[in-house]
Amino acid sequence: MCGANLSDADKNILVQALSDFKVRLANAAASPTTLASFDSIAQDTVTLLQTTMSSAGFENLQAHVRTQKKFMKRVPYPAQ
Repeated sequence: MCGANLSDADKNILVQALSDFKVRLANAAASPTTLASFDSIAQDTVTLLQTTMSSAGFENLQAHVRTQKKFMKRVPYPAQ
């Protein structure tokens, strides 16, 4: 996340949240599920980041994700 300009504390929160996201996604993929449950996992992760990262850190992350959207084929993060 070199382009997101995050503090060490925010980086640690992000790494843990992404690790948890990966596990939850793998568990959901291994069982019968719907697209809604994948969306729920993504939204839960965004909410966790928003409530645990510093305000500036989350804003920087959000800005970084928005700039990276142009390289994505499917955008998993809501435009704002």
